[in-house]
Amino acid sequence: MSGHSKWKQIKHQKEAADQKRGLLFSKLLKAITIAAKDDSNPQFNLRLRAAIREAKEGNVPFDNIERAVKRASERSEALEELLLEGYGPGGIALLIVAITDNSNRTVPEIKRIFADHGAKWAEPGSVRWAFTPPPAGGTDWQAKFPQAIGTEERERLEELVRDLEEHDDVQNVYHTAPVILGIDPGTSRVGYGLIRGSGTPTLIDCGLLRVRSSPSSSLHHLHEIAQELERLIRKHRPAMVAVEKLYVAKNSKAALAIAQARGVILLAAERHGIPLAEYAPSSVKKAVTGYGAADKKGVARMVKSILHVPKIEGPDDVTDALAVAITAAGEYRFHR
Repeated sequence: MSGHSKWKQIKHQKEAADQKRGLLFSKLLKAITIAAKDDSNPQFNLRLRAAIREAKEGNVPFDNIERAVKRASERSEALEELLLEGYGPGGIALLIVAITDNSNRTVPEIKRIFADHGAKWAEPGSVRWAFTPPPAGGTDWQAKFPQAIGTEERERLEELVRDLEEHDDVQNVYHTAPVILGIDPGTSRVGYGLIRGSGTPTLIDCGLLRVRSSPSSSLHHLHEIAQELERLIRKHRPAMVAVEKLYVAKNSKAALAIAQARGVILLAAERHGIPLAEYAPSSVKKAVTGYGAADKKGVARMVKSILHVPKIEGPDDVTDALAVAITAAGEYRFHR
């Protein structure tokens, strides 16, 4: 019986993974078709080029991508893009981008999700003023005004966003509770830290970018960093990216490796139209501990205290990334 149960569990896990991948493929292909309605040539259509790149990074087969582009010119193609608005827990402003072939079905379904979470539906135009529209060729809306949010409200907001994102037609969900991505580029490891809020920040996620190649294989190493950053940005939609200013080390080879990694980080932020903040190491230490010459133990202790967590998993690179994010969160309003 135990063997039967084990294989049944594996089967269910595979089915769940296949279903999740199928939903991702469907959303990526819809985004391509909508983008191709303006111009089917990605050389002249920045949005289509970005949508195709994202689909390739998501391992969507090339034949599927080609068919999605061709569908845009078919008369029977009824896909339309919707921009839906509302307010979540704590009065957080929400923008939902959806692509559907039947708005009469999609809108009531999304309204039902709002109702299930105690969120408030808003009339068109009543919320979007709080966001900066996407740049040319982009799709990401950026919040203009950060809103403070408590722990309980944050948890309710995350549940609402998760249920919205699981809807077949929802492409992206944007809100005004700012997410800050802090990054600490090193010679061989790149730490990251994601926090929410510009008042009392809360931890979302942290760790090391999954980069397997050695810095000695320079181009492949930088490509992996770029892919991982794209994954984080697409998943969390940060309102700001923060990074430490380059420290000129005596080891010129190490300094070059860090500079190259920083270049990839800056490019990723620019590509998505995300504001970027840079801080000197002493500024980060002062912002977190109140002392610009604090040691790593002092920084780590204050990071845990500020985020109200007992422990930060991972090496110093992770703690340093969170410290940079905390510094940016404290000054977020001045960088917009």
